[in-house]
Amino acid sequence: MSRLLPPVPQSTDENETEEYVKWVTQESTPVALTTREIERASEHDPELKSVRECLLNGRWHAMEFKEYLLVGGELSAIGKLVLRGTRIVLPKQLRCQALKLAHEGRPGIVAMKQRLRTKVCWPGIDKEAEGVSKTCHGCQLVSQPLKPEPMVRTELPSAPWQHLADDYLGPLPSGDYVVVVVDYYSRFFEMATGKWPQANGEIERQNRSILKRLRIAQAEGRNWRSEMDDFLMMYRSTPHSTTGLSPAELFFGRRIRTKLPQLQEFTVEDEV
Repeated sequence: MSRLLPPVPQSTDENETEEYVKWVTQESTPVALTTREIERASEHDPELKSVRECLLNGRWHAMEFKEYLLVGGELSAIGKLVLRGTRIVLPKQLRCQALKLAHEGRPGIVAMKQRLRTKVCWPGIDKEAEGVSKTCHGCQLVSQPLKPEPMVRTELPSAPWQHLADDYLGPLPSGDYVVVVVDYYSRFFEMATGKWPQANGEIERQNRSILKRLRIAQAEGRNWRSEMDDFLMMYRSTPHSTTGLSPAELFFGRRIRTKLPQLQEFTVEDEV
């Protein structure tokens, strides 16, 4: 602390802002789909190249890809990356990979759309997500409609671990039983092996989802434990239709990182 340090070159506010956004992007992008990979693919992508040119010259009326015109005011570019708000606009080359990552854990159509929308975007993303779900052989095996269950309203707790439900599920194809515990506030649930069955309200809805994934694993000859790991990661990180937030965000108070690229929200609290 007593040594005289060399002067640090001064930078403009614009450069500092750009460097900060680059850092946030790099820190928020998982290894499965890295920022460098997205930048390389975006550099030569015809759609994103045209978007970057329009952002520089403002000639949106001459834009070849008209699907971007309605959201032109929401778009920005950092280097070769194109962003819509805090979501990364993926180049065409990487969209199939993103759809595959978003379908890990076999979410339904609605959950898969929500999972993608919170992290990435591109024109026609909803239609492509529907196509993946509708053509998935495993999903089709368990897509038979269920009888509607009677409406039973439960008062929502004000914090995690105030109201829990548990149940034993099985026997599985391997002969095992699993115990499932659900937190009513966050919809976060845990699983472990068990020895005898016992039923409870909210847990029945989760059990049906679990059984669907187990049936898919059995039909495709996959290890059911590995499949359940993928399902739990998908479920915990996907916004819930009731709460609007992911179970992990409500349970832990923060978002968990997934394989899909996304820009995290960073906040700085000033000390008084």
